[in-house]
Amino acid sequence: MLRESGSLAHLRLVHIPGTTSLLGQVLKSPNLRLADLNLKLVAGDDDEAFYSSLAHQDSLEFFSLLSQDDPLDPATVQHVQFVRSLCRLRLLKKLDLMQTLLTVDNLRDFGESLLLLEEFSFDGEDLRDDALTALVAFPRLRTGTNLGGFSITSVGQQRWRTNTSVSFRSCALVLSSCGPLFPWSKADVLQLM
Repeated sequence: MLRESGSLAHLRLVHIPGTTSLLGQVLKSPNLRLADLNLKLVAGDDDEAFYSSLAHQDSLEFFSLLSQDDPLDPATVQHVQFVRSLCRLRLLKKLDLMQTLLTVDNLRDFGESLLLLEEFSFDGEDLRDDALTALVAFPRLRTGTNLGGFSITSVGQQRWRTNTSVSFRSCALVLSSCGPLFPWSKADVLQLM
């Protein structure tokens, strides 16, 4: 029934066991054209088919994924497929992956494919100056939030400020735990005008 819901544009599933298994089958339907998908998964809800079927929802403008599980390891097949699928969602304007570990290469891939992205929340481990450089590639990014580990230098900050394009009218980058190389406190904000 959900597969045939051509008029359904917004779907929010919160703590429903088997969500990824259901969506692994449903999202492939050409009749289902979601604009907004918001998921909060229970622990252990990790069906592989979900990660590839997400790519079929290329009309998505907003996608949010939170899980009670530990974040996907970037070295897993599921993570690789998930990033590939997200890169095919070229209409995305808001992407919330706060419990998904991303690498600098993932950020670069998103920067090259998600050209309409304005708001981006993500997690990462030990991201450095090159992650800031990757974020500059997002032509419409207004807000970037990272609650993982970020170690940036004053050189990285300066590069961020000087390399941003004219399309960045105002962009806030919210970081937590920026590391010892940059003198910021927890949850600092770099505001570019």
